[in-house]
Amino acid sequence: MGDRFTPTTCFPPAVDACTVVGPVKKLTRLARIPVSVACGDNQASFADPQSSILINVVTGGQISVFVPDLPRPQTLDLRPFLSGGYLLVGAGLCGGRSYRALHDSVQQIGELSSVWR
Repeated sequence: MGDRFTPTTCFPPAVDACTVVGPVKKLTRLARIPVSVACGDNQASFADPQSSILINVVTGGQISVFVPDLPRPQTLDLRPFLSGGYLLVGAGLCGGRSYRALHDSVQQIGELSSVWR
């Protein structure tokens, strides 16, 4: 039995991110396609971590960069990278929703005032 009376057989064994654990089994047409365990979308976004900076602006915004060694404490988020090293991540709320709110505010101000008439 595991912690809190949960049988440990309920969980798969822990493996490294992106480890291939077997092929697709339920769909015969896809039987040769390998299946791997998940990794973070932020980590998966780096095609070349040694020379890339990732900038994502969607509903939120983040800037990430790979560092090979654990940095001193700082205010950025620190995430483990798949093949060693780390990602320093500056994540904020400024993304698509913020741009949309700004757009809507400017549009509403324009509609309610005579500035753009």
